[in-house]
Amino acid sequence: MNRSLSRLASTAILATALAMSSAAAYAQGGGTTAPLTGLISDRTGAVLPGADVLVRNNATSAQFQAVTDANGRFVVPALNPGTYTVTVSLQGFKTLVLPDVSLTASTPASVKATLELETWPRRLSWRVPPNSCRRRRQPCNRRSSSGRSSSCPS
Repeated sequence: MNRSLSRLASTAILATALAMSSAAAYAQGGGTTAPLTGLISDRTGAVLPGADVLVRNNATSAQFQAVTDANGRFVVPALNPGTYTVTVSLQGFKTLVLPDVSLTASTPASVKATLELETWPRRLSWRVPPNSCRRRRQPCNRRSSSGRSSSCPS
């Protein structure tokens, strides 16, 4: 009987050890999702806090949003494997689209994006249709100190 208890205890210890090692292996990369991180900066290398980041799965159209922190970094955790389009926008800068960002299960992915300043025309010009700005001149029939009526300049 002691022998059967000893075998039972050995089997229980072995099963527990296998279960714990499987859980540890799973925690180290056995998952099915992956995070996407990124750094957003301008042409000078200055980081851009407050940039809006939209991550869209190209196959399912599922969308995930993030905003860059004070260091210009963003994180979108737990994305399914696949190909994504990353769109970065910030007021005063051109919107940047990264169309084919690939994610693999259990493998963190990272992007580094540089935004360009929005360009404005150097010379603004517009055309005003003829006669659109002319005011209609009408006499105002103001009386002068001499008592005569006159037209007022407009």
